[in-house]
Amino acid sequence: MPYHMSRARMTAETLARIAETPEDRMAASKEGSRDSGGKMLGYWYSTGTSDIIAMSWEPDMIGTTALESVIWGSGAFLEFKHTWLLSMEEMKDAMRRSNEWPTLANYKPPGMAHGMAKDR
Repeated sequence: MPYHMSRARMTAETLARIAETPEDRMAASKEGSRDSGGKMLGYWYSTGTSDIIAMSWEPDMIGTTALESVIWGSGAFLEFKHTWLLSMEEMKDAMRRSNEWPTLANYKPPGMAHGMAKDR
C-alpha cells in the first residue's frame, strides 16, 4: 500500500497569515488527495522541526509528485519532506529480496570493491 508521510516547515509569512486568520487545512488536503485518487488520513500542526505533518494514501508516484509540486511550488514552505511508508509485510518482502538478488547479495560499499579498506 502506498502510504505517505509529509512534513513541512512554513515560512514566517505563512505562519503570520495563519496566526492572523486561523484555518483548518484538512478540508483542502482531503480535496487534493481525493483529486489524485488518494485519501488524506490525517493532518496535524506540530511543534519542533516540522510545522505540519500529514499522512495519506496515494495510488501512485505521479499523483503524489503532482500534489507535492504544487504544494512546494506555492512558496509557503521553507522545507517539504516526503517519506514512503511500508507495511510490515512490505518491509519483510524487501528484506527477503535483499537476500535473494545476486547483485544485492554481492554488494560492496564504495571503497570496498577489493576487500576491506585499510585503517588510516
